[in-house]
Amino acid sequence: MMPYYLSYIDYSFGERHTGERLIQHISIGYLRGYEGIDDIESLFRKLLDRWNSEQMLEIIDFFWMQRTYLDTSSSEHEAIKGRIINFWKWIYDNKYREIEQLTEKDKNILSHLVELAVFLEKIDAENFIWLMLSARYVNVGFRSPFLIEYLDRFEDEESIRNVGKIFLKMLATFIPDFDQKHIRSIVEKLYTVGERDYANKICDIYGRNSYEFLRNIWESHRYTK
Repeated sequence: MMPYYLSYIDYSFGERHTGERLIQHISIGYLRGYEGIDDIESLFRKLLDRWNSEQMLEIIDFFWMQRTYLDTSSSEHEAIKGRIINFWKWIYDNKYREIEQLTEKDKNILSHLVELAVFLEKIDAENFIWLMLSARYVNVGFRSPFLIEYLDRFEDEESIRNVGKIFLKMLATFIPDFDQKHIRSIVEKLYTVGERDYANKICDIYGRNSYEFLRNIWESHRYTK
C-alpha cells in the first residue's frame, strides 16, 4: 500500500475530508509505533519532510483530539504521548530552532502546537523553550485559551516558575482575558512558590490595561514576603 499512500500525499483531493482521513491514517500508524519519526523512508516522516502547513495543522489537531483517549494511564498510552512529544520536538529541532524570519503560516503552526501541552507531565528545560517560542504567536491561531488552561494544570514548583515566564512572554504581544479563573489560579500559584516578581508583573500588566479581576489577589499578597 505504501506506493499508493506516497502518491496520495501530494494529491489535491476535491473533498477536503478525504485528504484529512489520509493524514489521520498515516498519523495513526506513527502513534501506534508502526513507523518511526527518524525513519526517513516512513510515510509519516515523508509527510513531515514535505512540510505542507495545512497538513501539519491537521496532524497537530488530530493528536490533540486523542487527549480524552489518552487520559487514562497505561504503558501503551504513555508510549503514544511520548511519540506526540517527540513530534513536537522534531518540529522545533528541524524547523524553528535557528529560524529568524517566520511566515504567517509558521506562526499559525507554532500557535497550534500549544494544544500538545496537554500531554506534558511538567515544564522542563527543553519543552520550556518550545512553549516560549509559541507563546509569542499563540493568538495568531486563537489558541490562548488552550495555553492558559494547560499552564494552569501544573502543580510542581519548577513548572510553575516556568509558567510565569511563559505567561509574561504571551503578555508581551497581547492581553488575553479568558479564562479568568485559570489566570487567577496561575497568579496565585506564582505567589505561593515565591515568584512575586512574575506575579506582580502579570497583575500590573492587567491593571494598566483596565482589567481588575486580579486586583484582590495582588492586594492580598501586597505586604507578604
